[in-house]
Amino acid sequence: LRVLKVETAGQSNPQGMSDMRLVGIINALEFKKAVLNQRTLLKTEGFMSIQKQSVQEGESVELLKEIRDLLKNIKEK
Repeated sequence: LRVLKVETAGQSNPQGMSDMRLVGIINALEFKKAVLNQRTLLKTEGFMSIQKQSVQEGESVELLKEIRDLLKNIKEK
């Protein structure tokens, strides 16, 4: 019989107790692997999302600079 203890970053329970306990999980080791794989996937996707957002922001800045320069040229003429 296996027990899965879940602890969150906030750790609201006193004396080091877990926030939740699941008892009697079928194929507990496979379940653990699946949970850890999902955690890794979420971390990876989150990182990729941040990188993509950073690239998009950089592209927006470059586009705004180009528009600024075009408006300056129009104003000078």
